[in-house]
Amino acid sequence: MAKEWPGFVYRGCFFTNCGYNIETVKSNPMDQWDIRPDDDVVVVTYMKSGTFWMLNLLSSLYTDLNLLLPATKKVVRLDQFYDDPDCVPGSYGKHSKALRESLDEMPSPRLLYCHMPFQFFPRAWQDGEKKCKIIYIARNPKDVCVSYYHFMQGFPWAGMDLNWDEWVRAFVDGKVWYGSWLDHVLGWRRFGLEDNVLHVTFEEMKKDLKSVLVKVADFLNRPKSDEELDDVVKKCSFASMSQGVEFYRRVSSLGDENSFLNSVQHLRKGKVGDWKNHFLVSQNEFFDREITVKAEKHGLKLVYNM
Repeated sequence: MAKEWPGFVYRGCFFTNCGYNIETVKSNPMDQWDIRPDDDVVVVTYMKSGTFWMLNLLSSLYTDLNLLLPATKKVVRLDQFYDDPDCVPGSYGKHSKALRESLDEMPSPRLLYCHMPFQFFPRAWQDGEKKCKIIYIARNPKDVCVSYYHFMQGFPWAGMDLNWDEWVRAFVDGKVWYGSWLDHVLGWRRFGLEDNVLHVTFEEMKKDLKSVLVKVADFLNRPKSDEELDDVVKKCSFASMSQGVEFYRRVSSLGDENSFLNSVQHLRKGKVGDWKNHFLVSQNEFFDREITVKAEKHGLKLVYNM
């Protein structure tokens, strides 16, 4: 039997045993998030899909968006409501506690982010009573699988003791943090512009970042001039961000000098097609059979090469 990452499944999503407990998760504390329909902008992604790239872009385009929790001066990841903060060391645990206690103190308009599947969003949102602006970024699952695996190498605390082959199987089976990539993407795909959800892809951002920013500006009803867009594209290209991770370290609860996650590769290659340097033929065939074929049957157009 293949080795598995210790954890549990709740409402179709996998949670690791490290950092979570079933009772905390079952209490659905994310419902404590009081959505501000006219002000909140939320970037939603599966792990390693361009989250901090988009946060940097948005905060550069709109300097009035409030990105940091006042109590900790760190960016708000809404799914930290599900953490068991007493089990997490360092600045991360402190931020999780502060988030529960002081999110309402964060001034509008707020820029937030989240990795959770749609079914964990607050009931008021699911019922259509409160609709914030959501930007959902999808990235091809093979590159996500690779980037996620390297990211987890900096998490000795999280108990992810899987080799690459075991990781590929766990990823396909949805037995990784945040569950199945396919379920996550297809779940959020149910929602469109009529629900205040804009869909973009990592590959679109790599191919023509300016065009994506035009879509985002139109979606937010806050158009920008060509000059402003060009300036942000130059400042916030992935290549520019990769030369220094100061944005990530400045805003992430994972990134200060006291963090237990300083060994994490926050921004890696950001390439489309790096999966070819990792997948064996047998692993690629297995992955295509279990994810690619099913995704394409649901109408997803996956870009594995550019």
